[in-house]
Parts: sequence; C-alpha cells; structure tokens
Amino acid sequence: MSQLPQNNEVFDDNPEYAKLHPGNNNGQSAPGNQPLPTRQFYPSYPRNIVGPVGILEEGRKLAQRSLTFGIISVVLILLTFLLPYTLLGSFILGILGILSARDAECHGVPAKAGHILSWIGVILPIALSALAAIALLMLVFTLKG
Repeated sequence: MSQLPQNNEVFDDNPEYAKLHPGNNNGQSAPGNQPLPTRQFYPSYPRNIVGPVGILEEGRKLAQRSLTFGIISVVLILLTFLLPYTLLGSFILGILGILSARDAECHGVPAKAGHILSWIGVILPIALSALAAIALLMLVFTLKG
C-alpha cells in the first residue's frame, strides 16, 4: 500500500497580513487612523467589458448587422412568390447573419435575435425549395402516368 506524501510544516491559521486594520469590530477605525476606503460601484459601466471599449463597440455593430441580415432574409422569404431568386438571397443573407452573430458573441455582445432570424432565413428557403421540388415531381409523374 502506498501513502501520499504529507507536509509536516506548521500552518499559520492567523497570518499577519490577514488581520484587519486596527480598530473595533464594527468597522469604525480608531482615532488617528484613516478608515479603509469603501468599495464603490459604477453602474454605468457595462459588466461584460473584457478589453478596450472598441471591442465592445465592434461587437455591437456585428450584432446589429446580424439582426439586419436576419430581418431582410425573412422579408425575402415573404416575397418569394412576387420576385424570383429571393430564396437564394434569403439563404445567403441568413448565412452572413449567422456569421455576424457568431462574431458578435465572440466580442462579448449577445446577438440572439439576429442569430434566430438568420437561422430562419437559412432553414426556411431549404424547406420551401424541397417542398417545391416534391410538388414539381408529383406534377410531372401525375401528368406522365
């Protein structure tokens, strides 16, 4: 049976650096000593800033672009029967919207609405094209046979 190595050093449960400043326990300092600074909160700053502000601004632009591409792709789906090739345009804009949403999320900005609309702009044209192909094949085989 093997044993794990043990550390035989004495552990200091109350080190000097962990002690509070001299004063009583209710948070007030003794006369002559300066009180500890209180922690200040700045609610106007966003919480998800990891780097410079430019990175956050770039993420916001990408999220807005993703939402724009998603909305246009859904509108193009609605215009399918009025204008030719709108399904192809919707598919392309949907892919661009997905890529923009992914880049925005990499910059720390959520782009959920653009992501969802862009996926709708990709999946619906594929489904409508498949249904149109099936309907065309049914028509051809009905007239042929």
